[in-house]
Amino acid sequence: MGAGEAVRIFTGGAVPKGADHVIIQEDIARDGDAIAIREDQPRARNIRAAGIDFKEGDVLAEKGMRLHDIHGAIFAAANINKVSVYRRPKVAVFSNGDELKEPGADLKPGEIINSDHYALTAMISGWGGEAVYLGCAPDSEEAIRDYFRRGAEADVVIPVGGASVGDYDFVKSGFAKEGGEAVFSKVAVRPGKPTWCGNMGKARVIGLPGNPASAIVTAALFVQPLVRRLAGDTWSAPFLKARLTAPVGANGGREAYLRAEEKDGAVVPASNQDSSLLFPFATANALIRRPVNAPALKAGDEVECVRLR
Repeated sequence: MGAGEAVRIFTGGAVPKGADHVIIQEDIARDGDAIAIREDQPRARNIRAAGIDFKEGDVLAEKGMRLHDIHGAIFAAANINKVSVYRRPKVAVFSNGDELKEPGADLKPGEIINSDHYALTAMISGWGGEAVYLGCAPDSEEAIRDYFRRGAEADVVIPVGGASVGDYDFVKSGFAKEGGEAVFSKVAVRPGKPTWCGNMGKARVIGLPGNPASAIVTAALFVQPLVRRLAGDTWSAPFLKARLTAPVGANGGREAYLRAEEKDGAVVPASNQDSSLLFPFATANALIRRPVNAPALKAGDEVECVRLR
């Protein structure tokens, strides 16, 4: 093409050699092989240069980045048909307790609904893991050993409950008899003191308390970083500062995490922090961290929080 010449082109087509401007057909009047431009064209436009989106050498995804739905299109647009990824770590979860029944059961005296695993498996999936619920082990050491064997090929095994000192708490003994080696047996955290950790073959094992709040809080604190790291995630705990809207009491000898709702730098602690309560998590999006022996605080005081979601 030379000066004063034009050629018809379609949207998305390659720009002919020598052309430096594209005029939309609505802006011209055509008379045979001649066109008249209806309005001023002060600068070259309607051409997308090669490399305007990304170019050779650009990093399209950082190592450790969680891929989302658009990344596939980006890789395809860059003519990349294969990328190396971390596989989702397999996380096996099982509950424990003869008293636990699934939703819809006709409960007898002393029986309760088995609810923890619904939250835990959803949380694990959100962190990048492949959550597999194995079921609820009855209160027998041999049954619990069988559940550990069923989870042995997972990257992480999460037994929930059965780790205290009751007559029917067989989780730790069953773990030991399956060749498990304990790393620690409890944590100085409230809620969640019975949380424990060990290794069994190639699997990491983190035992969580059966109380709902304890299980969810300790999963967020201890299971989350493990699952994310195994998934190749470079995530770090999202701590932030916020100001209390209500007073909180002095803390004791264990680091405490209070369920709370944080918004715009203000944090509202749940009025009841009992470890058996699930409902406060319906609105809680953060945990207030209370250091060991921290003094009482009043509304307006600044606290450290960690985001739940």
